[in-house]
Amino acid sequence: MVLAACRECGKKISTEAKSCIGCGAPNPTSKIKKISKDVSTPTLIEKIKYYLNGHYSLGFSFWVVGVLIPMIVGIPLIYFTITGVDNVTDFAAFILIGYVLFYYIFIMGAIIGQWRSAGFYIQENKTPIWGYVVKVLCVLTVLSLVIQLLKIFL
Repeated sequence: MVLAACRECGKKISTEAKSCIGCGAPNPTSKIKKISKDVSTPTLIEKIKYYLNGHYSLGFSFWVVGVLIPMIVGIPLIYFTITGVDNVTDFAAFILIGYVLFYYIFIMGAIIGQWRSAGFYIQENKTPIWGYVVKVLCVLTVLSLVIQLLKIFL
């Protein structure tokens, strides 16, 4: 019989005892695993990495990141498309070019996340049709972006 200290009161007690005879603590010689409450909220960069690796659901990737957010972020581009950019200052043109670059980078990131989410969706589901639909839409979106860029630069 091996004796060890009770984790509650410190009294020497058998390691086979079900409870401490001094304080009544259950399993007095076993160590309690402390659960860390240091659960931090993921940063924006961590969320972006998580998205780009395809770990968000296909519905969220497609509808929120692929449809809703680009519609909201694209409002200034729609405004400049309607009003034209003939009478803007050099600074406004510089900002607009930067914004367009940001928008294209955002769209490419959205497509990458959607593609990977669709891949996971196809692997995990018995009816993977929506995964294939999203992959086809990703290819069509990339082709559309390439055509738009060619129109701008040619």
